[in-house]
Amino acid sequence: MNPEATMAAILGSLGLKLKRHWETHCPRMVAELKANGTLDERLAETELAMLNQEATLIQQGLAPDQAREMTREIGFLPEEDDADAPTADSTTASPTTTPSATSRTAGRLPITSPRSAS
Repeated sequence: MNPEATMAAILGSLGLKLKRHWETHCPRMVAELKANGTLDERLAETELAMLNQEATLIQQGLAPDQAREMTREIGFLPEEDDADAPTADSTTASPTTTPSATSRTAGRLPITSPRSAS
C-alpha cells in the first residue's frame, strides 16, 4: 500500500483537509513533523481533538454548524510567518490541549455554551 493510501486509511476527511491546509499554510511545521516522523500522528490527534470539541459543544446546546465553526481554529492554523511560525511543539493536540490554541487564543474569552452564559 502506498503512503497516501495508508494516510487516507488512518485519517478521516477532516484529517486529510488538515494535512492539505498545514502543507499550504504551515510548511515549516510540516517539514519538522515529517523529520520527526510524527506528522501522521499529529494530524490524527488534531482531527480527534476537533471532533471531540465539536461533539462537546453540540451536547452543550450549540448548533452543529456553530460548533464546527468554533472548532476550526484548533486545527486550521494561520499562515506561518517568520515571527510566529508554529512548531511541532506548539501543535501538540489532546482532548484538552489543542494545536497552538493557547498561543493563538490568548486574550480571548473561553468557549462557553449558551446555557452556561446565564
